[in-house]
Order: sequence, then structure tokens, then C-alpha cells
Amino acid sequence: MGDYNPSSQKDQIQLLSDSVNKALADNDVKEKLSAQGAEIINLSVDEFGKFVQEDTKRWTDITRSNKLKLIN
Repeated sequence: MGDYNPSSQKDQIQLLSDSVNKALADNDVKEKLSAQGAEIINLSVDEFGKFVQEDTKRWTDITRSNKLKLIN
């Protein structure tokens, strides 16, 4: 789970990231998310942005190389 909004201001993104990471540091939150199958990985704002870019490229390459199309 992540929030990616490249049009937001850097300070707003950092505030949101800090708040989410603070919540994820709470043991009760960790336990509840883990019980639902979530894997908690704390990434910095820059690390998350890089992850999204790399993952988008990866899945774009996969869909294009397999000629997959979106069906409505």
C-alpha cells in the first residue's frame, strides 16, 4: 500500500510519509496488518518514488511484450 501523487508538494508528501511511518511503527498496527497478510516495508519518499517508477516500467514492459490489452 502506498500513496503516490507526483503533483503534491514535497513538504506535504513528507508529512504524510512521516505520519504513515509513525502509525506503522505501532505494534498493534503491525500485528493487525500482518494478520491480513501485509508486509510492512518502510521506504523514504524518494525510495518509494523510485520503486513506483521501476515497477511501472517493469509492468509496462511485461504488458507490451505480451501484447496484453485492457478489456472494459
